[in-house]
Amino acid sequence: MKKELGLFLLLLMVANTGFAQLKLAGEVVNGKSLTKVEYANLVVLSDDSLFVKGTVSDSLGSFTLDLPGDMHHCFLQVSHLNYKKKILQIHAFDDLVTVSLEEAENNMGEVKVFGKAKLLKNSLSGTEYLVTDNMRNASFLATQVLENIPNVFIDFNNNIYVKGSSKVLVLKNGIELLSNDLVDQISPKAIEKIEISTNLPSKYSARNYTALINIITKKTNRTNLMVSGLGSPENNFYDATVNLNIEKMSHSFYLYYKYYFRNFVEESSIRQSDLAANQEEVFNLRTEPRKDRDDEVYFGYNYQKNKKLTWGMDGYLSFYREFHDTKFEEPAENPFSLLKEKYNTQNYSTYLQLKDSVSSFLARASFTNKQLDDNLEYYKTYKESQISEQNRLNITVDYDRDLKNDWAISAGVDYNYVPNEGSYETQQDAIEQEYKENRVANYVDLTKEFDKSGFILGANFYFFNRKFDAEDIEINECRLYPKFTYYYQIDKINSLKLDVSSLMDNPTLWQMLTLPVQSTPTLQFRGNPYLKPEMTNTLSFEYAYSKSSTFLSTNVYYTLRSDKLVEQYGKDGDMLYVTYANIDRAEDMGMSASVNFNVKAWWKIRLFGDIYNRHIGKNEHFDEDKLTYNWSALGAWFIKKKIIVVLRYQYNGEYLTYNGKVKPYNNSIGQVRYNVNNRLSLSLLAVQPIGKFETKTVINNGFNDLKRKQEMDVFSLLLSVKFKIFKDKVRSQESLYYDEDKKY
Repeated sequence: MKKELGLFLLLLMVANTGFAQLKLAGEVVNGKSLTKVEYANLVVLSDDSLFVKGTVSDSLGSFTLDLPGDMHHCFLQVSHLNYKKKILQIHAFDDLVTVSLEEAENNMGEVKVFGKAKLLKNSLSGTEYLVTDNMRNASFLATQVLENIPNVFIDFNNNIYVKGSSKVLVLKNGIELLSNDLVDQISPKAIEKIEISTNLPSKYSARNYTALINIITKKTNRTNLMVSGLGSPENNFYDATVNLNIEKMSHSFYLYYKYYFRNFVEESSIRQSDLAANQEEVFNLRTEPRKDRDDEVYFGYNYQKNKKLTWGMDGYLSFYREFHDTKFEEPAENPFSLLKEKYNTQNYSTYLQLKDSVSSFLARASFTNKQLDDNLEYYKTYKESQISEQNRLNITVDYDRDLKNDWAISAGVDYNYVPNEGSYETQQDAIEQEYKENRVANYVDLTKEFDKSGFILGANFYFFNRKFDAEDIEINECRLYPKFTYYYQIDKINSLKLDVSSLMDNPTLWQMLTLPVQSTPTLQFRGNPYLKPEMTNTLSFEYAYSKSSTFLSTNVYYTLRSDKLVEQYGKDGDMLYVTYANIDRAEDMGMSASVNFNVKAWWKIRLFGDIYNRHIGKNEHFDEDKLTYNWSALGAWFIKKKIIVVLRYQYNGEYLTYNGKVKPYNNSIGQVRYNVNNRLSLSLLAVQPIGKFETKTVINNGFNDLKRKQEMDVFSLLLSVKFKIFKDKVRSQESLYYDEDKKY
């Protein structure tokens, strides 16, 4: 631990060298229309009019210049073919400079060229895509804008996938959204560009994200009220939302309500085999109805005084209900269990962001309260009831700063305090449990950019303390998570990346609580309070090709999972049980590939594939190695600009676990969307039209073999209606010229 802490402090000391530097940044705009001006020549002159440094504004009119640290003031000369030359005297280097140009008499006017999402640049921090006017005008929702970005897929539940993974964090102007459901709070008319990154900073290693999306917007004056509904004729599938968003330049307010209802039939099969006696016991169960309902409310306020200060607050309420009635189909048609569960959640947070041309500071505090009231009745056996209350206090502080010579530093701290109190009662016993957890994550990243390359060197130092008062258990542990990324841009369209990253997956509270959960009359699930977080270390090498609408990525990787969370199978008297444990290591070695291209201007194809071999040396009663492959395919057809047809299929291969294997369900969806106008959108969806929604699990302990299968009938035909009551009113601006193959 001392070595880990020493390494972390050394990294902090190195990071704090070289802070003295000046950076001049800002944007160039048309003084009349406020349109961003690209290709403006900017030259910094000293007091005696000597040349110091120069640059050119990018497609968003932005520019950045690194200047000597001993410069107190200077002159900025700005020129453009279609505008009059302008010279400004600069005294304050921390302020963002806005240069307003007057059109010259020879100005031939703006060139207007429209296309799909334009690639601004590939860099160490990620990939930036510019949102063009035709994308804004053709998109009914912000999620429809995201659908134009390579490697991004959004399903009908607004789950966002990047390169096949749904562990995606979404930010708006650098501030985390409370939920990905709130993406559609953003007006497509307000989106300027979208940043996609899979090179995540060290601070996210403890949160298990694999990708980050940052949506950059401009200030608007608008009021937007949208209602939507989604339903099936079988009355088993309903969603309804009301979405209100009011923006008045510096002030914005949102209110979002979502109603969620599912009523499916689930069939499960559990086979318990005694290998020595060659006997097998089979339980076939049917859950009908299997009802899940949730009422969710999001609300928030944001105040942005200027580009330097942003303050806001968010709130969330959820009232989740479950009703599951399970009966035996075999060995006898008798009731087995009746589950009634209530889950109430409330979350409140506030944040403050301060930034200038060289640095950014973000602080956020949140409080979450969860209350569970659970009643489970087993037919002719006994009853269970559980009442628990969980609170969470979270405080995060992040600081980013650009240093001289293209160095940058990011550092921060993330603190969580989680107390949980609950009671568990059966006809035979009553248990009071109290659980407390403190978690602290400190991180630092150093970034260095060169002309065609760059690297990130960082670490996350993580400490947690857990207490289970009933069992008198206390656990303390420290972890150090390293981070290194090297990026090289071969030319405009080809790039390479070497990455060493770490992720942490914390066990859930239900995996740690020792309360038994009955699955059949002779099978229980039990938690383990001694569980450790699972640490995933990955070494990968990626090649990427990007030109126009074509994107190709291939990735070779090696993954080591330490303290891997697994299920174990055991026997306690006549009762069989499944519990959770950590094993030393599991290793994956494989390759993945992703490709996006347009067959025609109206036909998009997106393909993803992953193949790897998993090795678990601890397996004593099952194979130590297994080859697994996963793939997905998506086709989208755009018909007469208003009709979109989407088909997607995802295959999830069978993978190796500790002394067993798991075959997850495959999923598929078909959708026909018709944008009637800029206020009304209609969709017809087919959920799971191909294949079964089925999961299979096998566990072996050398004496017994346990096979579980769960199948849910989720096939549904759904009709979706989205209607904007208030039309977006956003200040119109001139369109810019964008070169589709240019990166800068």
